[in-house]
Amino acid sequence: MVFLSKRYRMDKKIEDGAVESWNGLDLTLDRPVTIRITDIETEIGQRVRMQAQALSRLEHPSLLHIYDSISTSTQFAIITESLPSRNLAQDLQERGRFSAYEAVQIVIQVGEGLASLHQAGFAHGGVEAHHISLREDRTPLITVGPPTGDAVKIPARPSNDISSLGRLCHLLIVGTTPTIDVHGRIAIHPTIPSSLRPILEKALSDQAPWNNSFAMILAFQSVVHELKTLEFQAGIAKASYLESEKTWFAPIFAILSAAVLIIGIGLLLA
Repeated sequence: MVFLSKRYRMDKKIEDGAVESWNGLDLTLDRPVTIRITDIETEIGQRVRMQAQALSRLEHPSLLHIYDSISTSTQFAIITESLPSRNLAQDLQERGRFSAYEAVQIVIQVGEGLASLHQAGFAHGGVEAHHISLREDRTPLITVGPPTGDAVKIPARPSNDISSLGRLCHLLIVGTTPTIDVHGRIAIHPTIPSSLRPILEKALSDQAPWNNSFAMILAFQSVVHELKTLEFQAGIAKASYLESEKTWFAPIFAILSAAVLIIGIGLLLA
């Protein structure tokens, strides 16, 4: 058992590396926390401390809440809310894919979190499914990178984050990231709804990308209602199909039951 000052207990290391992550406990408030520790004598440690100190008051539901920080002569520790046990990549592997409506809702919330980073002068570097977890209320949470870790790509630029959101949206809906066609262009999967295609194409374009994350988020928000309607109609169609299947199955089941009964009686008489 390791103690960080008199207030925090470090119970189990959950991630090694230049920035270690620990499950811990706030002894004063008796609540679980995540503790991230880095060596400030390294370049990464200095960068993480600078980012965390600059972003400590930045509040967004998709960014980790920083509760506290502790500095020593050699180490810097960040205390945050407890991390969810599963990430979005694991959820995707289990489910196969998300509906377009669900995917866009996730991307909008993650995008708003990234936009708040951009506004503060920082960038993530390229968000991926394993960088994101869903809280119990289904709010997406960026658990890797700023404000409590190093950027995933150096130098980290807002344009990296914008293109990564396009890939993430495609991945959640289709189950795979976009491919490259024979002409070297990004190929959007045909199952992507038509209203979403131009948004993703622009996000992934090298020639005419979105100018900033806010513009792309507005574009995603403009199609939410349409995607919700499509999801509702798909649900009705599926329910109708299942009902028709039950209608066809009932007489067949009756015939099979009668046949089994007749055979059983015949065997009994024999």
